[in-house]
Amino acid sequence: MKKILLLTTALLALIAVKAQNLEFKYQGQVLDDNATVTIAAEEDFFGEMSCETNPSSAPQDGLVLKCPASALGSTITANLQIMSNTLNASSIQWCMGGNCTLVRQTQLTKTFSPGPTVQVLLDATNITKKGSLKAKLTVSSNDNTRTVFIQFVNGDDETGIQLPSSFLDGEKTGTSLQKGLDGFIYDLSGRKANPASQKSKVKNLYIVNGKKILK
Repeated sequence: MKKILLLTTALLALIAVKAQNLEFKYQGQVLDDNATVTIAAEEDFFGEMSCETNPSSAPQDGLVLKCPASALGSTITANLQIMSNTLNASSIQWCMGGNCTLVRQTQLTKTFSPGPTVQVLLDATNITKKGSLKAKLTVSSNDNTRTVFIQFVNGDDETGIQLPSSFLDGEKTGTSLQKGLDGFIYDLSGRKANPASQKSKVKNLYIVNGKKILK
């Protein structure tokens, strides 16, 4: 009985500690630390290709930072690092805590007093070129730190999968799947696959010649 009480106490303490943590949420789901949110470019209100973490049509479904009661009244430090960027966007803007900044360098830092929920607004507007942008966002308060990676993509490669170089010369003929130079087809996890051996009637996506094919 004493062991059960100790275990219950420890579990409740763990839950209480977790409840006091900062956490990122995307589309209502809590993200693991160091998770990646991938967003494909879409036409915006002006008919331009854009990527945004919090669409104006449904901002509550975008990327937000949830702050525990212990963080209210304290200071949040947020650091944005642009890790790579091949998007040809006319502007990139980052807003958090009511403070907006045009992204013109690879490292930016903001400090602010948070509310219970802080929207993470990162927008790339008027994209005119296929490519991608990857950013690392780290927030900290009272020795509590959380990180999320944001990936914008415009073009065919919306999975972020790095393909073996020998695979890029494979071919697609009609609806058949042709193997790459190394003799293999790959699934979306980058693993070698053999679609012909699968008995399931459910169609799957595969990578052939750098493109996704439903088979």
